[in-house]
Amino acid sequence: MKKTVVFITFFICCLSLFPGGNLIENKDKPLKGEWDFKPELLWQVENAGDDVLVRVGSIQVDDAGNIYVMELSQFKIFVFAPDGKFLYAFGKKGEGPGEIKNAYRFFLLDDRVIIPELGKFSFFTLQGKFMNSVNTGRMIAPIVFLDANHFLHTGGLLPREKESSGRLYLFDIETRKDRVISEIPLEDALTAASGGMQIVLKDSATTAAIVLGLKEKHLYFGKSDKYLVKKTDLDGSEIFSFSLYGRKRKKISPAFKRKRFENVRVNGRKMSKEMIDQMVNSMPDKVPFFSRIMIDHNGFIHVFVSDLENESGQEIDIFSPEGKYLYHGEIKMPDNYIIRGGLTFKDNYLHLFAEDEEGEGKLLKFKINMPKKL
Repeated sequence: MKKTVVFITFFICCLSLFPGGNLIENKDKPLKGEWDFKPELLWQVENAGDDVLVRVGSIQVDDAGNIYVMELSQFKIFVFAPDGKFLYAFGKKGEGPGEIKNAYRFFLLDDRVIIPELGKFSFFTLQGKFMNSVNTGRMIAPIVFLDANHFLHTGGLLPREKESSGRLYLFDIETRKDRVISEIPLEDALTAASGGMQIVLKDSATTAAIVLGLKEKHLYFGKSDKYLVKKTDLDGSEIFSFSLYGRKRKKISPAFKRKRFENVRVNGRKMSKEMIDQMVNSMPDKVPFFSRIMIDHNGFIHVFVSDLENESGQEIDIFSPEGKYLYHGEIKMPDNYIIRGGLTFKDNYLHLFAEDEEGEGKLLKFKINMPKKL
């Protein structure tokens, strides 16, 4: 019987587990205590023209403050002005030029939008005009783009390519060639099989994964089952690393495990109960230490703490540009709001997609208080 393999990645997001060079060791006690982000809600919108925001994946913000939102139910990108006014939309579901069959995120560069689909990349202008598409012939998923022709990834997506995924690669789209940046621990994955179909699920929220942030020409990354983050240049040469010891990983309740997969769709359909059971049984009992690394405009390093059951807030550990653990903070939603995705910083503003108590999705923008250099 022919087996169909489906690979799914959630949200996404080392050199080795053994630090070298300049290691900054931090206790799980911030040097300057708690940080108050002081979120001030500026506006919220539910619609993009005649369309309703239902399932938002990633959110990106350009240098002019315009907000790009990927709507997963339609595979469209909606663009809003800094004041929340809807501007235009582009992309649609399909298999033709400029159409998207299966994507969960996109990348925003200085002059273009890139939408990846398991090795196929569609390029648009910032105004939404389709430019071209490139098919690499390989099922690879970018973690971050350095420019329009180069991105970082951790190897093949399918089980047969697992032996090659213990490295961090720089991929050149024009030449279709990889260059190894560094050796890294293998990422974890969940699997389920039924009726001739196998699902391979890399879920950085529940299984250990490579989490990477980019700022100018520096990489900040680590595997999330250890609280160790490295800063390197683009060639993989380590500048320093920092750790946090004494921190405990948060637990995942059985009920939340099942909830995690009940709405996962494969080829447009929900997974069978048999597959959900397999996923739940193979899921770890504790979440990884962190799910995202972001460097703000002042150079502070924000490490997003994993906590699946805290749906109305996001804990963040804040490190100095030199890797010292300075603050612990939490961004909390207004009453009865649940964070559903896309949490993105841009300067002193926060954008995200949330759901109110009636289950209606909303795009929100906050003004927030960010740490400043002394």
